[in-house]
Amino acid sequence: LIENIGIFSFSERDQLIFSFLIDAINDDGYLSESIHEIIENIRPENHDLLKADLEKRLGVEILSFEIGKVNFLKDVAKVTVYYKQ
Repeated sequence: LIENIGIFSFSERDQLIFSFLIDAINDDGYLSESIHEIIENIRPENHDLLKADLEKRLGVEILSFEIGKVNFLKDVAKVTVYYKQ
């Protein structure tokens, strides 16, 4: 799936998001981690874990990131990532 992302004219940001989601899918086609587990790293005490997780999933060196709006009821958060190309 990851190889096919480049075929389409998605923005680089969208390609990173797709890569993130594809990487989280296991061999059975399910997310290998729950969204809840990923959202747990939003907490300030877990930011080192979040950075390491994002670097692994995205395959880039992250310079910094900002956490925007967080909705713990829906287990979603807006995270802006600044990375080295």
